[in-house]
Amino acid sequence: LAILAFENHSGDARYDAMGVGLQDMLVTDLGHVEALQLVERAKLSAVLSELDLASTPYADPTAAVEVGKVVSAQWVVTGGLMAVEPTLRLDARVVDVQTGAILATSEASGPTDEFFLLEKELANELLVALDVTVSARASARIGRVQTESFAAFVSYADGLAALDAGEVRRAAEALAKALQAD
Repeated sequence: LAILAFENHSGDARYDAMGVGLQDMLVTDLGHVEALQLVERAKLSAVLSELDLASTPYADPTAAVEVGKVVSAQWVVTGGLMAVEPTLRLDARVVDVQTGAILATSEASGPTDEFFLLEKELANELLVALDVTVSARASARIGRVQTESFAAFVSYADGLAALDAGEVRRAAEALAKALQAD
């Protein structure tokens, strides 16, 4: 399973890096499930750059299929986020790499200050959509919220986006800001 960065559909640049942060959180949460083998986020970033797809909308099933084939994934998760304060909506689609068909869709929406719970809800909905059995231990790990600081998450996501862009100094500053906020 490959999870691509979520696209910001809000029109608000403050949410641009959140798609990378959300991708990272989903990789971590779904990585607890023994039945799934996930492609590392950094590997996907490198493949997107190599294929010159970094600026292509990830929601495009054709791009998702191309990336999925290169990383030998069976499924690719694409998605987007929409923020209209105070509400945040997260949408995800599971694309079958072999056929290009969208197999399932999932969404979670609620107050922005409940972002971490929305991410957990989305992760669980994806597991149901993929018809994956989850052990009690994995379920508990997925349900664990590591932070409740939205400001820390936004800074963390900014740091990941800066790392992906090769901007190490900016990444270090953003990650330090995340630690300070949390």
